[in-house]
Amino acid sequence: VLEVGAVVFIAFPRQSFRGDKRAGAGQANPGADLKEGPGVATGGHRIGIPGHPGFLKLTQFHKLKTDATPVLRLHVQGLDGSPVAPEQTLYLRGAVLDTYENGEWRADFQRLPRADGDDGAADGWTPLQPSPSPGRTIVRSRVRTTALSGDLTFAPADPIRVQWPEAKFDPRGILFFATPPLSVVEYEVESALMPAEPPEKASADPAPATALQFPPGLDRVRETALRIMAGAGIGRNGRTTRLVQYLNRNGFTYTLDPFVPTRGRDPVDHFLDARAGSCVHYASALALLCRAAGIPSRVATGFQLHDPQPDGSFVVRNADAHAWVEVWFGADHGWRVYDATPGSVPDFAALREGTPVASVEGKKESEEPPKRWDQLLVDYDPTSQSQALSKAFGALGGVIRRIARAVFSPAVVAAVV
Repeated sequence: VLEVGAVVFIAFPRQSFRGDKRAGAGQANPGADLKEGPGVATGGHRIGIPGHPGFLKLTQFHKLKTDATPVLRLHVQGLDGSPVAPEQTLYLRGAVLDTYENGEWRADFQRLPRADGDDGAADGWTPLQPSPSPGRTIVRSRVRTTALSGDLTFAPADPIRVQWPEAKFDPRGILFFATPPLSVVEYEVESALMPAEPPEKASADPAPATALQFPPGLDRVRETALRIMAGAGIGRNGRTTRLVQYLNRNGFTYTLDPFVPTRGRDPVDHFLDARAGSCVHYASALALLCRAAGIPSRVATGFQLHDPQPDGSFVVRNADAHAWVEVWFGADHGWRVYDATPGSVPDFAALREGTPVASVEGKKESEEPPKRWDQLLVDYDPTSQSQALSKAFGALGGVIRRIARAVFSPAVVAAVV
């Protein structure tokens, strides 16, 4: 029975009942004929990206982090064509989520219509928000991608205009396609980057109410935040940094193992006990610890950039998907990034000296964890079948050649194999 089962497994891949690939997954990439760079993955090649950008479940993100499929190509430069320091473009933001309940982050997006000419200049660029505050650096990004999560798209924060005839925009800095593309598209977007150094203190502008929302029943989280903050007479940056340091130390470790909280227990509460999780767990814990300490915060999702190509561009993969925290410093200073995930911030001094910087969270293709047997059972598709059979026949051919050399003369072996 086992022998027959093995033959059936090899001969019949999982094409007929896989739920994570759309029809056409094995077809050629329609973006491969574009002039610049590699094609990006299209609908059938995406695994794990949420179909609804307004939700993030803490128990499912690990599936996405083990998929090295390319999904986006990005090139960022100054308006004058000059290069941009890597520490200023480390994060490619998609959605920001501000409401936490029952192990999920969510947001209700506004999707306000924007169009070329709204600013009185019909120049092919659609303005998204008013002129940025002084001190911001304007950069231009060229993006090549397809619809990855509904109508949500990705850009360095904060996008201020996009080279589309029309767009949709949430004032929290979230950019949407007016109509999700059906194939690969290329466009440019301009963003107003924050100054590298945080302000000495936050302005007195009131924070959005959702940035301080704290769900009931998380007494353990609140007590932990108050204990960490005990005696802290420092500003908002220093207080947030102390919380980041708490999660970077004290036995917390990064893992992509499935995250299964104890039944009936909140995932963040579970994470603070288990002290092992991925970026979404670190980001969620940091955001709620901030809120418990009176620091306005939210969770941002998108990608973290690393390993630039020789031309300065980035090939972004599913495995680069990331979650981090943004803290409110007022209308002039906006939302600043804080990331508690271990190893998420590279050594920029080494990068400037030309030393290669490890991929975000150390997960290059060659460093991916091996698949468990249950993942193999689910992911064995026609491509996997072809690769497995090719390896098997190659190994069989090697065995035959070794046997032939041991029995026959070299001339006979050459004639036969």
